[in-house]
Amino acid sequence: MAIPEYVPLDQLEGVHFELLSRAVRNVLDTGIALITYAQIIDGLPVTEVAWDQYSSKYDPSHPINSHKELCPGALEKAKVFRTNFAMADVKIDLEKLNRYQETKPPSRSFYLRLIEVTVCALHQIGVRLSQQENFHDPAATAGHDVESTTNWERLLDHLCRVTPWPTMFIATQFTAHNRYPNGIDDIVGY
Repeated sequence: MAIPEYVPLDQLEGVHFELLSRAVRNVLDTGIALITYAQIIDGLPVTEVAWDQYSSKYDPSHPINSHKELCPGALEKAKVFRTNFAMADVKIDLEKLNRYQETKPPSRSFYLRLIEVTVCALHQIGVRLSQQENFHDPAATAGHDVESTTNWERLLDHLCRVTPWPTMFIATQFTAHNRYPNGIDDIVGY
């Protein structure tokens, strides 16, 4: 599989750029997006989010259970990111961008492509934030940093071993990080 070429979103022109910019900004302006990106900036999800999965591997003694709220500075950094966000800061697959630019509004294919590139842009924002240094304070997870919280396993006993996911930001359908161009950061972005 060929590695796609990524280009900034501001290469779009006219109505395609305006509507994509508005769509991305509308999502970024929601409370759920702010909290989600703040958790990525923190480095770990809060307890409630960590347990809200289709298939949880966590144990009641897991250190994530102490992470009830965002660490200091994470929410503020997310707000600054949102305020300073520029479309030029996000790059997506050139092929997807070209397919979107080739569609004519207000057609069904235009709106489908608009949704596709909006989702791709939001994913790439998550990837980018995941690649930055996190704000996590180990005191929030019983002295564990992001890596040791993520890799934590319960003590072995008569039960079977439950290996941890490669990140605590997980959609269980997207765990094969070695298949994605940005590895674990792509899993976080999903």
